[in-house]
Amino acid sequence: MKEGQAAIIDLFQDHFGFLPSRVDALTPSGSARLYYRLTHPSGKTFIGTLSTQREENEAFIGFSSQLRRAGVNVPEVYCANLSNGVYIQEDLGDHSLYNLLDDTSEKGLENRLQGFKQAIDLLLKVQVNGSNYIDYNLCFPVHELDRNNVLWDLNYFKYYFIKLYDLPIDENALEEEFNQFAKELVEAGPSGFLVRDFQSRNIMIKGGKSYLIDFQSGRKGPIYYDLVSLLWQAKAQLSDEEKSQLQHYYFSKASGPMGLNLADFQADYMRFVLFRTLQVLGAYGLRGVVQRKPHFLSSIPLAIKNLKSLASKKEFFPKLDNLWNAFSHYLNHVYDENEF
Repeated sequence: MKEGQAAIIDLFQDHFGFLPSRVDALTPSGSARLYYRLTHPSGKTFIGTLSTQREENEAFIGFSSQLRRAGVNVPEVYCANLSNGVYIQEDLGDHSLYNLLDDTSEKGLENRLQGFKQAIDLLLKVQVNGSNYIDYNLCFPVHELDRNNVLWDLNYFKYYFIKLYDLPIDENALEEEFNQFAKELVEAGPSGFLVRDFQSRNIMIKGGKSYLIDFQSGRKGPIYYDLVSLLWQAKAQLSDEEKSQLQHYYFSKASGPMGLNLADFQADYMRFVLFRTLQVLGAYGLRGVVQRKPHFLSSIPLAIKNLKSLASKKEFFPKLDNLWNAFSHYLNHVYDENEF
């Protein structure tokens, strides 16, 4: 029995007064956290979490309590032993919003559209209500999406995509473009609690309700980031019509509480679509091309499809010529979909 698993079992017994009748390790995600499904003798199940990062654990536990007070559907944390890096939380099952993407029948498409609208309602509760309850001092590793955060992600794309494929660039000019782009992104408003990974795999559906399960990396930042993460997730592959419909659904619900102007909203939204696409391509370059992890490798053509779509909307990005030149070279001389 692994030491971490033993610590989870000890915590379970201390809190509930029983040993779990069954312990099942769950498939690891992209993070270093480990999850176990623990079955109580009564048959009820719980999720045990193991993470060696204490600050991250404190953020998850604190945000869970604060978001629940704001009326946001997130898992309840029942007990924790931060010294051992373990805590036990509510089990929300295995059915996520992502599962709705498999059914492409007429009814299935209708169900997924409704599922994404429900996820947007959940996001708005986080942004409008949750932001009033969040203690930003808990945010880890940073409290706010600032210029340094943005430039770090843009440089991730530079090193694990542009340089990885040895694409021709004027590096000084690209740095100037990225600096201006970063300034535009961090000045976009309004701000609220930014979940950072608000995407379909992290939204569970139980009893007809949507629940957010991944928010420990949350920080203060522009509201557009999470909406874009949801609608432009590469693996989700929502149609242009679905994305447009859901974008307008969000705006219709958010414009009043957040005082949004349609023209500004559209411009800032598109900037974050590009930013998020560059960000994930950098991650896919490292995790997929360099580390050869199959999930990330298979996602590259889907992210490239998103970037192709954005290349046809360059009027929203008038000062990124070096970026588009590098991407054009990649498509014309490097990209081979069969590689993935």
